[in-house]
Amino acid sequence: MPDTQDSAKGGPPSGAPARLADGTARRDASNGDEARRLAALQRLRDLVPQSQPRLDGLCRVASLVTGSDAAGLAFLSDRFLYFVGRYGHLPDRDVRGFAVEDLRHKLIFLPEVRQLPGHARMNCFNGKFAAYKSMIAVAVHFEAHPVAMLACYSQHTRDGHGPEAKSCLHELAYMAEAHLAQEATLSQLARTAVSAIERLRMTDVG
Repeated sequence: MPDTQDSAKGGPPSGAPARLADGTARRDASNGDEARRLAALQRLRDLVPQSQPRLDGLCRVASLVTGSDAAGLAFLSDRFLYFVGRYGHLPDRDVRGFAVEDLRHKLIFLPEVRQLPGHARMNCFNGKFAAYKSMIAVAVHFEAHPVAMLACYSQHTRDGHGPEAKSCLHELAYMAEAHLAQEATLSQLARTAVSAIERLRMTDVG
């Protein structure tokens, strides 16, 4: 069964499972949390370039510290994973991924994916992903919303990961958050500067 840790204080409820994407599942966003999360994700995607070599390096470190075969940092919309950093053999295209609820956990560990219900419908473990049997992942936040997932994939089943590996993975997620926030800020400042220059130019012309 998946091993999860709740992001809320007090820890996870007893036996709390990671909820995985089901093609027929409906995502409840009535409280507005999901709408705000998607809005934050859209702002981040608008500001941050898709090509992020620094995040590729971060994924390589994540793969090494967890002893995994591949790692990826992907934005998670209401339907798809959009990779912005990767190490190892991962799909180049966007793939259908996990349910948004998974990002509410501090850590997700799937020791043997093929034993999970709905595995055949999980595109994130089909195609080029088919070689991977297990996964450990942590959420990455932007504007206090969980918008991405740093995940490490193994080609064999895993009994678990040590506390040092988990701690390192969380630290790498914090580094990814800081990098994305900095990139978004710099991009916004650049756009503001260009707009100011354009206004000055138009004033001079007038």
